[in-house]
Amino acid sequence: MQIDLHLLDRKYEALRVRNQKEERRLVAVLAEHGEVSPVVVVESAALAGRYVVIDGHKRIRAAERVRHDAVEAVVWDHSEVDALVMMHQLQRPRERSALEDAYLVQTLVTEHGLHQTEVARRLGRSPSWVSRRLGLVSELPEWLQQSVCKGELQCHAAMKYFLPMARANRDDAERLAKHIAGLGLSTRQIADLYRAWMEGSDEAREFVVSQPQTALRVREAAREGQSADESNAGLLLQDFERLHSISHRAWRLLDRALLEGIEGSTRRRIERAWQKAQRVAGRLGDRIDKEVVRDD
Repeated sequence: MQIDLHLLDRKYEALRVRNQKEERRLVAVLAEHGEVSPVVVVESAALAGRYVVIDGHKRIRAAERVRHDAVEAVVWDHSEVDALVMMHQLQRPRERSALEDAYLVQTLVTEHGLHQTEVARRLGRSPSWVSRRLGLVSELPEWLQQSVCKGELQCHAAMKYFLPMARANRDDAERLAKHIAGLGLSTRQIADLYRAWMEGSDEAREFVVSQPQTALRVREAAREGQSADESNAGLLLQDFERLHSISHRAWRLLDRALLEGIEGSTRRRIERAWQKAQRVAGRLGDRIDKEVVRDD
């Protein structure tokens, strides 16, 4: 059914973070085709004739931008709590961020009066999961939550890089978040800025915070300026570090395999593979001894 926009109660809009790229795509689809999938609503228990939006806030904002007066909607015959829980269960986990889960838990606990154990049961989660999500809301500063909700920062980048940065220097974290808002930086680029800030002097940190795009270009140019020998040497070092880790893992797996028992054909294949590895490792060891260690 078609429902006029002014009849929609969008009080749960803040439960979902914004994705600016996806919203631009929806606006383009609406402008070209005039329709998208329907939104999900329930009848308002507080105001007759109004509907509470459960899912579809991006579609509603897109409809407003192309000056539509109404949207197509599916009306669920459920309470708000039941509808919110059902929508959570229908969505795939990768469609939500940890912060969106946290906002839903907070809403169910603080606004609808559900006990944490009841929230855990209804969402099919453990009580510790519910507790961690509530802790996330209290842990992230309000300004950082706002940046995530507006789509200026990805939730993962906010938690992994901006949160520890804010703990060390809130002013720098806020300024950096402000300067990169709207730039569409990837998580990898934000991680690069965070590393540059962590490793830099006071002057270097100021440069990263005030001119993040330039700082990224400088770091990229520095990486590209490395010689092939230096780059290959770095890759060689990484491979040796992996070999060290693999050797420790193989030792543990051998213990377990011996306890379980190794049947004949598999035992012979392990023996042949180990002999090949020994030959390659032996030749490589001779080269390292002659051309690397002795050169020093």
